[in-house]
Amino acid sequence: MAYDTVVKNGFVVDGTGMPGSRADVGILDGRIAAIGPLDGAGRDVIDANGHVVAPGFIDPHTHYDAQLFWDPLATPTSWHGFTSVLMTNCGFGIAPVEPEHREYIARLLAEVEAIPLELIQGHVQWTWRSYAEYLGALEQVPGGLGVNVMSQAPHSTIRYQVMGDDARKRPATADEIRAMQARVAECLDAGAFGVSSSWGPVHFDHDGLPVPSRWAEEEEVVALARVLRAYGRGIVAFIPKGVPTVTEGDMACIRRLAAESGRPVLWNLLLQTWRSPTNWRDVLEWTRDAFRHGEVALPLALPERFDLSFSLRSGLFGDMPAWKTMFDASREEKLARLRRAEVRAELQADLDDPAPTIFSKRLQDIVVTKVKHERNRQLVGRNVAEIAAARGTRPLDALLDLGLDEELETDFVISGLFNGDDAALAALVRDPHVLLGGSDGGAHVKFICQVAYSSHLLSYWVRERQVLSLEHAVRRLTMEPARMLGLRDRGLLREGLAADIVIFDPDQVGAGPREVATDLPGGVRRIVRRDQGYLATLVNGQVVRRDGEFAAVRPGRVLRSAPGAA
Repeated sequence: MAYDTVVKNGFVVDGTGMPGSRADVGILDGRIAAIGPLDGAGRDVIDANGHVVAPGFIDPHTHYDAQLFWDPLATPTSWHGFTSVLMTNCGFGIAPVEPEHREYIARLLAEVEAIPLELIQGHVQWTWRSYAEYLGALEQVPGGLGVNVMSQAPHSTIRYQVMGDDARKRPATADEIRAMQARVAECLDAGAFGVSSSWGPVHFDHDGLPVPSRWAEEEEVVALARVLRAYGRGIVAFIPKGVPTVTEGDMACIRRLAAESGRPVLWNLLLQTWRSPTNWRDVLEWTRDAFRHGEVALPLALPERFDLSFSLRSGLFGDMPAWKTMFDASREEKLARLRRAEVRAELQADLDDPAPTIFSKRLQDIVVTKVKHERNRQLVGRNVAEIAAARGTRPLDALLDLGLDEELETDFVISGLFNGDDAALAALVRDPHVLLGGSDGGAHVKFICQVAYSSHLLSYWVRERQVLSLEHAVRRLTMEPARMLGLRDRGLLREGLAADIVIFDPDQVGAGPREVATDLPGGVRRIVRRDQGYLATLVNGQVVRRDGEFAAVRPGRVLRSAPGAA
């Protein structure tokens, strides 16, 4: 038999978690035609000797809705073996949208997901109003897509379409909730993989107001989730109020969403925090109890330490009032305010307040990564507490004084903002009631790059720590998210299934260090992590990347959730 492509001599790990074995894989017409010792020739032959051949990885939490229009390859996610991504998370999307609402939605996405506004304004053409028209526009991206994409019905976007500016001012009426349910149904009819929403405490729009979904009462969120029951497909993707310290009340709401929708709830994000270092254990026990009652309420968890880059130029810490006010100011106002003793006292009061916040308030975790002036070069790599001790001042003053000395140009990283406890992280990586993910690919590009979690899982937790077997790790990245999302023809290597395949060297696979790149249009900066040890990635049977270089073809598809197909 003749094949389009034959992957020869690889160690096939099929995604089930069962032991791998040496075999060839024959690909024809975008699908896996045969697995085993193959005699047939292929127009293209990939010698995978010494390499693992696995299903393409699936990222269940990204924000590539806009980026695909200027980066159809969905980088840097696609560098790390991912062939399919679920986007439109946290309730934020760019469809459905009315023409008069486009500016608000663009600015909302830019603010809450830290996606450069100039890229949205310069590259998103807004040729659609309905969700179906948006999916159609994705299919017409010039040159095609480099990955398969799945989308969801976004609560905040839909709420604004139905309620206009009132969406960020008040609860919805019964009629408005019914109108939102109708929009969710339209999205599902078009192929949405579920509905997403957020009560996340740091989600504010560009005017400093809570995003539309945060004004929703529980009955509204439940009503939208209930639409899924009639369809018998899709997930509810949700951020509860208490993240990162999830409460039993949060879990009760999540369980209600699962019970009333009859569908899995995938919530974001289960983290180990220094403010509440054992909270994750309570969450896992509540999750197990939900499963015992037939309620699938899975937390997403990143299998690596979560570092966050920032500067005094950019807004962070939106759940600390004085810090939010400071970051919302203009550059000139910021410089003036940070010199005032009373402002510093307010910022310190936020740090001293025992109320839980996203940031642990451990200034010893803030490390200088880049300075403007040569006179400060010796501070790179040192944390704020060390600098303060050497200067005989408070850590807060050391942070602000350095920022002022450099006209706010200093770059910092919060090292181990979350997941700083390796033992806790190992437990999350192993737990079957946790789905790995939460990369936020496409969002917060100036602050984080967590899309390399696949490479980190395979290098650190498999090769170095041996916490997972190779087969188990591949299952975590493939079959498990595919099953959660209802993908019937991806996530496994099986004859007849779509040929989404990644080939990597198990002794070399990994992720490089965080680095600043200027590879977005116009030289816009972002943080990336390079891939290591990947030989090739195939999407729908075609090689899209080989030896670190992208091919000319982009065979990715807009996947649609539908009965009997995905």
